[in-house]
Amino acid sequence: MSPETTDEQPVVYAIRIGARAERDISQATAETITALGKEKAKVWQDGVMEVVASLSLNPQRYVRANESRMFTREVRQFVHRPTTSSLPFRLLYTVTENGPDGPVVVILALRYAAMATLTRKEAREIEMQNELTGD
Repeated sequence: MSPETTDEQPVVYAIRIGARAERDISQATAETITALGKEKAKVWQDGVMEVVASLSLNPQRYVRANESRMFTREVRQFVHRPTTSSLPFRLLYTVTENGPDGPVVVILALRYAAMATLTRKEAREIEMQNELTGD
């Protein structure tokens, strides 16, 4: 039996969106409204939320983020390359298998793919906001 299943049933992870990620998503949506209009921004935001929801199943399938070395916990990334005119982005997140409320994915940040990696200062701020500690 793999760690992603129990009794042949897939483990479903709760999803928590951190404060920084909420801010990033809101800011990116506003920028998309300005660049592409409200209708396309809504489609983009819906796509982001679909990606977030998809992490509830087998979140370990995505690679470690470059920023992982700056955190006390492993940070993974989902890279989204849309087929429409919107920009590709990365969702940075952590996975906790045995938290007090069961398995959980915490979305830490959204970054456009062309953006530089997070700084150490940003990583520390995100850790404090999300009360991340090593497993």
